[in-house]
Amino acid sequence: MAISFRMTVGVMLILGTIAGLLSAQPAKPGPAAAKPERKLGRFSKPGMNLPMELRFGDFGFSSDDENEYKKALAEGDTHEKLAAARVLWEGHSRRQASNVLKFLADPPPGGDDFRKLQRDVESSLQPKAVLHELKEGDYLWGCWLAFLRPHNDYVPALLTGLKDHPDMLAETALALGNSGDPRAKDPLVELLRSKDDEFASIAARALGYLGIAEAELIEALTRKNNWIKANACCALEQTGSSKAIPALEKLAKDDRPTGAVALQYAAQTAIESIKKREKK
Repeated sequence: MAISFRMTVGVMLILGTIAGLLSAQPAKPGPAAAKPERKLGRFSKPGMNLPMELRFGDFGFSSDDENEYKKALAEGDTHEKLAAARVLWEGHSRRQASNVLKFLADPPPGGDDFRKLQRDVESSLQPKAVLHELKEGDYLWGCWLAFLRPHNDYVPALLTGLKDHPDMLAETALALGNSGDPRAKDPLVELLRSKDDEFASIAARALGYLGIAEAELIEALTRKNNWIKANACCALEQTGSSKAIPALEKLAKDDRPTGAVALQYAAQTAIESIKKREKK
């Protein structure tokens, strides 16, 4: 046994010496290291599990397991709610993120597990963590956190995202809109005036959150596409003034068929909201 042990140690020393010599040699140039893949949450997929703010019509499929955790968060006992909240948050459920935050804001049930989840969620909402998601992590989740907790520091990364993540334009635009940052206006207005009807619809929705592009949204009410006009109505419902009422009234009185888009209703709702807001 003693000889075997000494032999083993000797071999280890020799191997260690060889490894040291090899590591001392100048590194040979090789292919550039590939960027690590972004780590995505289990519920984070474009076009899946969309919250209402990102849905245009009745689409945005959800997964059965997300719905099970949603039910547990709403109806389960304290232990089940806590477990569901953690799975939904760590799985980057955009649809249920607000409900998780509400659960954590309610009177706390106490206990180490609850307090740990509170700390973990709060940590993931810090600007450094959100920027990491936008630049290196789960971009969809980063956009949603930037929408829920806006911060001016996110705007440059989101403006870059408009070009780098065209398949996630809705998420990027919505986060830019809710930033309230004037730097977001020109890129979103450019999208609003795009010949791509889907991009323009998304931009109209986002500009409703931004609140500083009323003239451009009124102009969008004259576009041919009904989705663009309907989303411009929704945006003006949020932040429009009496300046928008004449154009909205014109749409509300237009009795031509608008297909699946309830355009007249959207225009009338916007008018009522503006009048109510301006009475205050």
